[in-house]
Amino acid sequence: MFVVYKLVYVTEDIKYIFLMLVFGVDSFITIGIRALNKENIMEPHRKHLCQYLANETKKSHLFVAVVYFIVQMLFNVCLLQIGTYMSFGLVVLVILAYLLVRYMIYKKHVLPTIQE
Repeated sequence: MFVVYKLVYVTEDIKYIFLMLVFGVDSFITIGIRALNKENIMEPHRKHLCQYLANETKKSHLFVAVVYFIVQMLFNVCLLQIGTYMSFGLVVLVILAYLLVRYMIYKKHVLPTIQE
């Protein structure tokens, strides 16, 4: 993480902060959801999307890590090809995609189904 901050400082380009975006989005959204639910954010939990995918849906930890890695690397390649202002639009797309995936997975596995 220090290397990323140093890169931002040296290049004076804020877009490099997004080189850890996938993990950052997962962390910040999970903390935000826990705070909205009035949970103690300092207590241990298993509410990150990556933990949920590995533990509840029985996907292997290696599979989940590889998917996160691939998504982050694709984002990084795109990030390095575009300008700073375009990168903010890409960040918004990543956040929306994350929220959509999180909603679909939690809805499928956690929310009860309505039976008529």
